[in-house]
Amino acid sequence: MDQIGRIRFKNLIDALLNFCDDASTDEDRAVLLRIGIVVLNKLRIHTNVDPNMGYDVRELTTRMGACTSTELLVFMWDETIELLQGYREELA
Repeated sequence: MDQIGRIRFKNLIDALLNFCDDASTDEDRAVLLRIGIVVLNKLRIHTNVDPNMGYDVRELTTRMGACTSTELLVFMWDETIELLQGYREELA
């Protein structure tokens, strides 16, 4: 990934984290969680970061796919935020 791509992804993560800070309902969090997972999967594929972070993203994606309700998705909220922040630091 070139420098411009890294900057774009970092800006995308910053914007997503700002939206996450403003999320007040479980439905908002569930939508942002799904968007965050998509972003993390794209980053995992296109960046060379810590392989453990990539494993965490794959595991989170698998768990999210098995969720049947919004309430279960909200339990993964903190883990997703931590992964987004970790990728933002790696891209900085």
